[in-house]
Amino acid sequence: MNPNINFVYFDIGGVFFNWRDFFYNGLPHFLDRSTDEIMAVINKYDNNLFRGELSVEDFWETLLVELNINPSLGQLVFEKRFENFHPYELTHQFAQEVVKHYPIGLLSNLYQGDFEKFHRLGLIPHLDFANTIISCQVGLIKPETAIYDLATNQIQLPKESILFIDDMAKNTEAAKNYGWQTYQFDETNLDKSITDLRTLLF
Repeated sequence: MNPNINFVYFDIGGVFFNWRDFFYNGLPHFLDRSTDEIMAVINKYDNNLFRGELSVEDFWETLLVELNINPSLGQLVFEKRFENFHPYELTHQFAQEVVKHYPIGLLSNLYQGDFEKFHRLGLIPHLDFANTIISCQVGLIKPETAIYDLATNQIQLPKESILFIDDMAKNTEAAKNYGWQTYQFDETNLDKSITDLRTLLF
């Protein structure tokens, strides 16, 4: 075990399951709009969604209006959206190894209600997480310093002893600047990411 690591925080999307294929390929296909058009609307409201200030249902209605999409089609895509998310079994198995040797937690930017749905669908491994921080539940988002501060204070450990695994550079860079150890997970190369992390932890 690594004596310099006492806690491991995992991000969720992009680490435990693939969400990008649906957002960047599935949505444009189903809604018959370009990726750029769709992502422009999503990016406009993303922080409000992550903070829990805007419900997913209200956002979806706004997206359909702004992109002039048939409401019936939009509702069908909305109801089926989670069928297009796929778990990364390698990461799930790796987390099962890690929890035997380290306390682990979750730290993720998510929309209202999604955490519960992801858990129910098996997109998040069913493990004994020592701490869970979901952005929409606390009103804070990565990469803001305040969310790393909250995550540190809740587990009462020195910040330098915390390892954070996230797929986005802006989040790992902010956490590193805060004082955490970090690893930027690459979902396009799961084998390498898991091998690197296994070397770091074991």
